[in-house]
Order: sequence, then structure tokens, then C-alpha cells
Amino acid sequence: MSPVPSMMLFSFISFLAILKSEAQDQLNFVYHECNNHFGNFTPAGVYGSNLNTPLSKVYSHEEIDNGYYNFSYGQNPNKAYAIGFCRGDVKPDKCRRCLDKSAVLLRERCPPQKEAIAWFDACMLRYTNHSIFGVMVTQPNNILCNTNNVSTKVLEQFDQAVDDLLSKLSNMTVDGGGSRRNSEFFAEGDAPVQSSNTTIYALLQCTPDISKQNCTECLQSALSEISTFCDGKMGGQYLGPSCSVRYETYLFFEPIVDAPAPAPQPATDQVTTPIGEGLFQSSFLCT
Repeated sequence: MSPVPSMMLFSFISFLAILKSEAQDQLNFVYHECNNHFGNFTPAGVYGSNLNTPLSKVYSHEEIDNGYYNFSYGQNPNKAYAIGFCRGDVKPDKCRRCLDKSAVLLRERCPPQKEAIAWFDACMLRYTNHSIFGVMVTQPNNILCNTNNVSTKVLEQFDQAVDDLLSKLSNMTVDGGGSRRNSEFFAEGDAPVQSSNTTIYALLQCTPDISKQNCTECLQSALSEISTFCDGKMGGQYLGPSCSVRYETYLFFEPIVDAPAPAPQPATDQVTTPIGEGLFQSSFLCT
């Protein structure tokens, strides 16, 4: 047998390294949609030029506010708006890589449309020519269901466990009690299925620019959609512009462990001012 040329071997190893890197990044494309309702544009036109600015900032900006970025540029009627939002357990560097990939993908797949949206496992990117900041919407959306059916022996217990877990996490999401990062509108958790060895894992979140009432309404709509389309399935996912819900029978997110409380300081009669007291501190959804 003739030896494998070193260049081919190097290329093959490099290819495997790329596949491994992408798998570790979990930057898997899920779904996108191009919207023709708001008209089309040409890249060389005013809107196309304006859109380049928020799309570049949304993945290159170093400051993160709850994993949420929003930028606009230009003047009406050609003003461009963009929102980038990452999953609550995603770190900033992966978040920016995900948004970068989303921007490239949308410009390739929706070249003429003024409005488009894309979801990866780790992030969502949306842009349009009208104001979308602080506005809750449920369209467009996509519901994905696991193709595996739940065993009839534990179907009732499984459905009950899913309902209870999603209801609990929905309340935690709205109340902002879902993570140690002091982030609003994000929660993750798990629950066992009675009389089985199955554990259900779930993650819910809303974009932090909408109100608590809007977050509640968005999640209610999402849970209703999942219940309708994914009944009896081993997993389900709702992807929307303002909120998302997902549950599976495997761990698909990075668990967020509450940070230990600081040890109490001994009492003293001396009045001291802690270093940094009064300084503004930011809490990030992505760390």
C-alpha cells in the first residue's frame, strides 16, 4: 500500500480539527426567515450602507448587556435596526462568534430583504428598517420537535414533568430568579420523570428589552405552541424574536451554579468604607 501524502494527511487532520472546533462551539444553525413585507434593498443603496454599521457593531462590540445588543444607524426611511441576543449560558466570545456567523448567513440568504432573522443554537440575530427595540412580537417563529416519541408507559408522567418544569421556569424567567448572574428573563433547570430513569432539561428566556408582562405573554404563547405541536415527543423548541423555550431529555446547556455567598465579616467598631462602594457594576447574562 502506498503511503498517504503528507499534505493530504495534514489537510485531513486540519479538517477534523475544524469539525471538532465547531462541535465544541455549538454554533449550529437552526432556522432563518427572510421577510418581504418591508420591501427590498440593494447593497450599494442607502439602506444597505446603513445596515452594515449595526451588523458590524452587533458582533464586534465589547460591552455586553445581558447578552443583548441593539444598534441602529441612519435616518428614516432608510434607518437600519439590529438586535443580537445570545442564549443565557453562552460566554461573550462564543456569543460574538455566533452573531458574526448569523450576520454573514443572513446577508447571503436574504440579500434583498430589508428584514430578516436567524437562529443558531447559541444566538439570534434580527435586523429591519423599523424600530423593534422594546417591542414584543411572536412572529415569525419556528417550532421544532424531537422525532422520538415518549414511551406510552411513562407518557402521562413525562407530560406532567414537562408541564411542571416549564411552568416553574417560566415564573423564574419573568421574576429574574433564574441565574446567579443577576440577569433578567432567563432560567434553566431540570426535573426527573417519575417511574423512569429520564431527566428533563429546559431553558427559557426573553429579550431583556421587553416588560415583564410582555415576557409573560410571550412565554405563554411559546408554551402553548410547544404543547400543541410537540405533544408526546422527547423534546421541543420554540424560537421567536422576543422569547425562546426548549426542553430535551439530555443536557444541552451549560448549568449555571449559584456562586457561594461571601463569608460574613467580623463586627468592628471602626467605620470603614469598602473599596469600590458606590461604583457602578454591570451584571452580564454571558460571562
